[in-house]
Amino acid sequence: MFAALWLPLAIDPAKLAVGALSYDGVGRLASGVTPQAAAAELNGFARRLGRWIPGEDSEIMVGSGFAALARPLRDDQVGEVGKALWVLFGAVACILVIACANVANLLIVRGEGRQREMAICTALGAPRGRLIGAALAESLLIGLGAGVAGMLLAWGGLRLLAVLRPAALALLPPPAIDPRAMGFAVALSLLTSVLFGLLPAWRSSRPEGLAAALKGGGRATTASRARQRVRQALVALQLAMALVLLTGSGLMLQSFRRLTAVAPGFEPAGALTLDLALPPAAYPDDLAVAHFFDQALARIAALPGVAAAGATTALPLQTGQANGHLLADFPRPENAPPPVFEYQYVTPGYFRAMGIPVVAGRGLEPADAERRGGAVLVSAALARHYWPQGALGRRLRPGQESKLRDPWYTIVGVAGDVHQVGLVEKAPETVYYPLLGKAPGDWVARQMTVAVRTGSRQLAPESLAPAIRHELARISADLPVANVRTLEEVLHRARSRYEFSALMVLLATVIAVALGAVGLYGFVSYLVAQRSAEIGIRMALGATERAIRWLVVREALAIAAAGLGAGLAAAAALAGWTVSLLFEVSPLDPLSFALAPLLLVTVTLVASYLPADRAARVEPRTALERVE
Repeated sequence: MFAALWLPLAIDPAKLAVGALSYDGVGRLASGVTPQAAAAELNGFARRLGRWIPGEDSEIMVGSGFAALARPLRDDQVGEVGKALWVLFGAVACILVIACANVANLLIVRGEGRQREMAICTALGAPRGRLIGAALAESLLIGLGAGVAGMLLAWGGLRLLAVLRPAALALLPPPAIDPRAMGFAVALSLLTSVLFGLLPAWRSSRPEGLAAALKGGGRATTASRARQRVRQALVALQLAMALVLLTGSGLMLQSFRRLTAVAPGFEPAGALTLDLALPPAAYPDDLAVAHFFDQALARIAALPGVAAAGATTALPLQTGQANGHLLADFPRPENAPPPVFEYQYVTPGYFRAMGIPVVAGRGLEPADAERRGGAVLVSAALARHYWPQGALGRRLRPGQESKLRDPWYTIVGVAGDVHQVGLVEKAPETVYYPLLGKAPGDWVARQMTVAVRTGSRQLAPESLAPAIRHELARISADLPVANVRTLEEVLHRARSRYEFSALMVLLATVIAVALGAVGLYGFVSYLVAQRSAEIGIRMALGATERAIRWLVVREALAIAAAGLGAGLAAAAALAGWTVSLLFEVSPLDPLSFALAPLLLVTVTLVASYLPADRAARVEPRTALERVE
C-alpha cells in the first residue's frame, strides 16, 4: 500500500490552451446509462466545443476530428491484461476437462475391475443399495482427498502468482482464494468422483451384469464395445484439450520471443533512472527550476562510476506527450490541423545516459538551452517521413500559425528511434527540445526523470542510488526521490504482460500434456491387461515382439488421431481469442499448428510403447496363466 494526498485542482482560465489534454475525467454513470451512451453524449459536447472556441483553435479542433472516449474504469485499469486473464481462464477450463476425463476413465476401469467382487457379494445376499452406497462412499473419500490436495496446491500456486504477476496488475489486490471459487472447486471434485464412481457401480450391480461376471469365472473379460468406445472417447478428449493448449502456448511463446527481439531504441544495461518533482514553494520560478537541474546533473555526473547523466520529461516505455507542429518546408493547408508529433524536453547528457544513438548531426549542447528557437533533434522516423534526403538544417516549431510564442527551431541532429509508449507500438515521430528556463518567459518542467549511466559494466547501476540521493539531499534536504529503478526494470515492465501470459499458458500446457499422457498410459496399460489372453495366443502362434508392440501402439495412435483432429479444429476456431495477446505472429501460425500435433504424437508413442513393450516381453505361457 502507499500513501495518497488529495488536493483540489486549481484551473487558471488565463493559462488554458487548446491541446492541453493531460487530464482524465472520472464519472459515475446514472442508473441505466451505458458507457456507449455516455460516449455519444460526450462526443456531442466535443463537437459543440469547437464552436465555443474562437479563431484558429476552433478550426483545428473541428478538422482534427476531436472526440471523447468513455470506457469502464476497470477496463482502463486492467487494460489488455483482462484479455490475458480470460485466456488463462480458458486454459484452466481445458485442464479441468482433461482432469475430469482422466478421473472418469480411471473410475470406470476401477468399477469394471470389481464386477466379479460385486457379483459374489450379491450372490451371498448383499443388497444392491448397500453395494452402491459402499462405492459411493469410496468415491466421496477420493473426491474429498483430491479437493483438499488441490486447495493446498492452489494456495502454493497463488503465492507464486503473486510474484509472477505483471506490473500492470500491481495496483490490484494480491490474488487470493475466493470462498466461492473454493466451494466450486470442492463441489466439482466431489461431483466428478460421485458421478463417475457411482455409474460403474450401478451398471455392475444389475442382475444381467452379475450373471455375466459370474460366468466369466477367473478369466478376465473384455469390456463391451460400448464401454470401450466411452473410454476411447475420454482419452481422445484429453488429447484434444491438450492440443488446444499446446497450440496456444506455441503461439504465445513465439510472440514473446519476437517481442524480446524488438530493440527498444536505448541501451538498458548499466543505467539507473529516478523521478524528481520540484515543489513550487521551494522553487517559485522557472529560473530556479532550471538552476536546480543544472546543479543536480552536474553533481551526479561528477560521482565516481558515473559516465553520463541527463533528464527528460518523458521516459521511454512509460508515457508520451504530443503536440501539433509546423514545418517550414510543408505549409499547412487552410483549416487543416498541423501534424502531431511526440515531443520531449531533454538535457544535453540525456542521449548518452540513455544509450540513444545520434545517427546524424550532433546532440544537444549546454549552449542550446540558452535561448528559444535554437537547436533541436528529431527522431529517425520523423526525418525519414519528411526529409528522406536529410533533415539537418530544416526548421520546425510547436503551435499554430497565429501563435508566435515559439520561434523556429533548427534541426541539428537525428536521434535513433525509441519506443516511447510500448514495444508493440511503432517508434513514434519525436522532437527533442532542449530544457530551457534561462530567460524570462521560458517554460521548464518541474517533473523530470533523471537517467544515470555507469562507466563500467561491472558496476551495478542500483549501487549508485545512495550516492545520488546524498548529492540531491545536499541541494535540497526535503526533495522526494521517487521510482528509483534501472532501465532493465523499465524494459521488463513493458514485457511483463506478454511474459506473464506466455508463462501461465505454458504452465497450464505442461499440466495438460502430463495429465493427457498419464490418461493415455493408464488406458493402454488397462487395454493390455484386458487383452492378455489374446496377446498370449498371438505369441504362441508365432507373433513377434515387434508385431505385439505395433498392435498396441497402433490402437493408441488411432485414438490420438481422432483427438488431434478435433483439437486442431478447436484450436483454429478459438484462435481469434489470442489475437490481442500476440505480437507479429498469426493466430493460425503454421509452425505452431504443426509442432503441437507432432509433440503430442511423440507423447502418444512414448505413453503407449512402455506398456506395449512390457506386454511383448512376457512369455506366452505366463500371459495365458494370468487369465486362468
